[in-house]
Amino acid sequence: MESSFNQAERRRLLASARHADKLLGEIEQILRNADSKAAFPRYRPDLAPHQTRLLEGEIARLRSHLSRALGALGVRQDYPQFSALEAIRATLAFVRVAVQEMAPEYLRGYGAVPEAASAALRGLSAELEGILNSIERSLALGGGAADLEARIDRLDPAVEERPLLRALERAVSEGDLTEFRAPLLHLVERAESRQFEIAVFGRVTSGKSSLLNAILGAEILPVGINPMTTVPVRLVYGEHSGFEAALSGGSIVEGDLGRLEEYASEERNPDNQLGVVRVVVRLPSPRLASGLVFVDTPGFGAAATAGVAETLSYLPRCDLGIVLVSAVTPIAEEDLTAIESLAHAAIPTVVVLSKADLVPPEDLEKALAYTRMQIAARLGLAVDVAPLSTRPG
Repeated sequence: MESSFNQAERRRLLASARHADKLLGEIEQILRNADSKAAFPRYRPDLAPHQTRLLEGEIARLRSHLSRALGALGVRQDYPQFSALEAIRATLAFVRVAVQEMAPEYLRGYGAVPEAASAALRGLSAELEGILNSIERSLALGGGAADLEARIDRLDPAVEERPLLRALERAVSEGDLTEFRAPLLHLVERAESRQFEIAVFGRVTSGKSSLLNAILGAEILPVGINPMTTVPVRLVYGEHSGFEAALSGGSIVEGDLGRLEEYASEERNPDNQLGVVRVVVRLPSPRLASGLVFVDTPGFGAAATAGVAETLSYLPRCDLGIVLVSAVTPIAEEDLTAIESLAHAAIPTVVVLSKADLVPPEDLEKALAYTRMQIAARLGLAVDVAPLSTRPG
């Protein structure tokens, strides 16, 4: 029917109806509190299940009656002006800021933060950012099934996993298994990428940076007897040498390799006072030209570096893990944690006994056997261990 109200009256009626609907939505949020997965719930779940069902039914009835009554009076609501997708993305941006502000750099004005707590906070912040990235990839799926299916069909026929990815996509779509869409998207992205990422893990001074320098044939990464790498450093191909450092505040610093130590070494950036989140080094190296990417991670056991938590947070993003165990010291708990975490993430792993040149041949065989035995006894994994030295010969 044609409305008998003027424009101002219609707006006032709609405003009251919207306010009532909003308040009903708040009641629904309270009702859902019992099933909430919130880390910090606001309400006690003191409603009986039958009360919750009754209220939900009555709220639905009230809304339906309100909508019909306004329509009968000729007062029609406008089409929603806001995109749910864009609203979620905007809110996630604020969530990301809150997560970044959990880094120890933001607590300096409140008192001294212990070294171990700083490492744990950086690790937590990095892990949460990784989950946020996964959520954003889920949003990027959009209506998704057809697009993901098309992306799998466009994969190079040489990709051996293409039939398996197609079968997984079909199972996820037909079973409406939405929680598996983001992991599947990640697998498709890895298959589309020409990059193969190898992350090197190990204790402080186990020789990670020396190994990567030897592979690249240049002294790129800082090495020394003290903890050196403070954050994950990705080594990728670039036509010109240089680096970029992402800071916790969101800014990016670029520079030549002569300034790399200012951001990536413990000596020049003690306790990561600059708030460096990650570093990317670009090199015109033939070894990287085909898409190979190396990652030098912070060493385990460094009180002054980000330590185990931040280092292990990098695991889901690599295709192969190399764990360096020094030949001159027994395998430690941190080494076993890294090997176990790689196994749980289904990432192929190579365990290397570094600095093999410092051990006599007869003792080296014993060290290799002992390392294999410890991995098998503690983790139940049969992992081969190879000796390695970066020195010529």
